[in-house]
Amino acid sequence: MAFSVSPATALNPWLQILAALEMKVIRQSFETWLKPSRYSHVVNRTLYVRVPSPQFQNLGNGMAT
Repeated sequence: MAFSVSPATALNPWLQILAALEMKVIRQSFETWLKPSRYSHVVNRTLYVRVPSPQFQNLGNGMAT
C-alpha cells in the first residue's frame, strides 16, 4: 500500500514522512516497524508517534539515532 499525500493527509505530518520512508526502506522493515505506527501530536517541533505496544517501543528505541 502506497501512502499518498493529499489535502486530507497534509494535516498529519507522520503520513507525509511515511510516504517518503516507504520508498527508501526495505519493504519488510517498513511493514514491520513503520506502518503500524500512528501520528500522535507535535509539541515544540517534536513529532510524537504512537506504536502498537510497549515491546514495540522498546525494540524501536534501539533503532532510532
